[in-house]
Amino acid sequence: MQTYPIKFQKRLKIGRKEAKDVRRKGILKIALLDLNHTTTGLHTCTMPLGIGLLASYLLEKLPKGSIDVWLYKFADDLTADLAQKFDIVGFSLQYELSYTNVLNMLELGGIPLRSKERGEHHPVVIAGGPCTFNPAPMADFIDAFVIGEGEEVISEIAAAAMEATVEGRSRRDVIAALAAIDGVYVPALHAGGERITKRLVHSLDEWLP
Repeated sequence: MQTYPIKFQKRLKIGRKEAKDVRRKGILKIALLDLNHTTTGLHTCTMPLGIGLLASYLLEKLPKGSIDVWLYKFADDLTADLAQKFDIVGFSLQYELSYTNVLNMLELGGIPLRSKERGEHHPVVIAGGPCTFNPAPMADFIDAFVIGEGEEVISEIAAAAMEATVEGRSRRDVIAALAAIDGVYVPALHAGGERITKRLVHSLDEWLP
């Protein structure tokens, strides 16, 4: 299968032991999940341009071989155990009616729905997109929100998570590192009414493929 602008496989075929070996080698594994179930039944190459571009930014900005990015469509691709195979799981919230799809995909992937129920072996769940300007409805389910544009911040998030993972720090430490990034809102840590400044990309020229 192929999606613009990177290649990806529809299903993972690695076991839990291999996944742990990958983490020990310092490779950050990220899953970007498409909430738009209307892509089901279309050509196998169909994948929204947005998450494909974000994946390409990650692969371009971070050291070669340090990151592995997988793209999933709604439901029909989720045969893999997301809870065991990834360090980060990311969603793009484009409209409110997709919120139930987030919960469905977390459940299908073996990830507890509520943030407070997740343990050290669970991935960090991140959401971006226009709906994150009002993160309150999903605050119980998302570990960290990206407020604003994601082209620059996504590589900062991956770099911070990679550094913490390589150093053997806890999942809580990883989330705390994300909370220190401008434009990232962490409900569990930003409970005191802190103002989160949205991320802006002033020129898209350097981000065009």
